[in-house]
Amino acid sequence: MSGEIFPDFSGQGGKKVKGFEKVLDILSKILMWICAFLMLAMVLIVFIEVIRRYALHLTWPWSEELVRYMIVYATFLGGPAAYRMGALTCFDLVVLKMPTKTQNILKYVVNTIIIALCVLILKYSLVVVQSPAIHLMKSAGLKFSMSIPYASIPIGMILMIIFGIEQYFIIHKKIKESNVELEGGQPC
Repeated sequence: MSGEIFPDFSGQGGKKVKGFEKVLDILSKILMWICAFLMLAMVLIVFIEVIRRYALHLTWPWSEELVRYMIVYATFLGGPAAYRMGALTCFDLVVLKMPTKTQNILKYVVNTIIIALCVLILKYSLVVVQSPAIHLMKSAGLKFSMSIPYASIPIGMILMIIFGIEQYFIIHKKIKESNVELEGGQPC
């Protein structure tokens, strides 16, 4: 089997699925670069602000607020990228002792719960972002609409849902591979 995630579909549908995988690869890399940029910018802003505050006795009124919003965006953009790479914390002590087929079914159930939770958070976060109380509220230092920092939540949830859908293909491939192993006479 090849190292590709999506099952091999024949015809035009297969090309579309492979194209979708490439788009997700690019999206994941873009998210990682954005997070790296945000982390670098946060470090630089805080470093410069410390120098300005203690050496020059000057301060930017917006720096703390900007760094705070950058942390929020790094979290909600980095989370989906980490989810796609399988880099999130996982308590798998018990799961690893289960048969492969049971592990894959459990992954399928967990992925479904994750997507359902993301859909729920997306639904309510869109209500909050679009509410006049948030949309009309201005940030203290930067003076822009508070819907901008709050928008990180629905953006992150949409990305998690997209990568969660991709996980179904990965799980499907693992189930298919474990069935091939069983047919070949190898133990689970």
